[in-house]
Amino acid sequence: MSSAPDGSPISPPLVSLWRRSQPTQTELARAHSRFQRRNAAPRRPSARHVIVWMGAGMLVGMGSLYAAETVQRRWHRAETEKIAEMDRIVAWLAAAMPESGRATIVHNDYKLDNVMLNVEDPGKIAAVLDWEMTTLGDPLADVGLTLCYWTLGSSSGRNDSPGWYSREQLLERYASKTGRDVSGIGYYEVLGVFKLAVILQQIYYRYVQGQTHDERFRAFDSRVKGLIETACALLDDLEPL
Repeated sequence: MSSAPDGSPISPPLVSLWRRSQPTQTELARAHSRFQRRNAAPRRPSARHVIVWMGAGMLVGMGSLYAAETVQRRWHRAETEKIAEMDRIVAWLAAAMPESGRATIVHNDYKLDNVMLNVEDPGKIAAVLDWEMTTLGDPLADVGLTLCYWTLGSSSGRNDSPGWYSREQLLERYASKTGRDVSGIGYYEVLGVFKLAVILQQIYYRYVQGQTHDERFRAFDSRVKGLIETACALLDDLEPL
């Protein structure tokens, strides 16, 4: 960290930037082919390093209570209509909240398109992008959100593409690398989908209020409702009606 001449930290907010080059899709495809030949077990490049990163840096910080309540407040501020299913999710997240373990750095939007892979070895991450929502908190929140992206859009809840970890393999790998108990990960998956719905709702709210005129956001309300349905389906699997 930069400091003043007397050694004290500089008071204005600071941003540190590093330049990274993004390999082309063709380069990644070639590197992926080499990586697969060297590794007998099918897996998605970078999966093991996603797990190692999410298990790093033990710090004292905020837990699942803070995360859930923060997202709930954002939802209520951005509501454009009452959705009964969302009220159900909010109530369940408050009632079923697990006790958090030791806190870590939480990225809060950790997914494959927020990382840059090493072109020579796509099993290594060259850079992690989009840190603006980073906080200290429950590391399982990152795992749950990653799982949402991992299987979102798959009717079976799985991605069976060659070299891609299944949901179960990803969880098993994470647990083996970190020693953390992932038996309650369902809560964090519901929280993850809820967070995605709230983020899109905040964008849609800005559109409705005339704060942005980007026509891409006109139909975001339907996307929000789709995510709410997904969260309710996950909740039903955990606690059938």
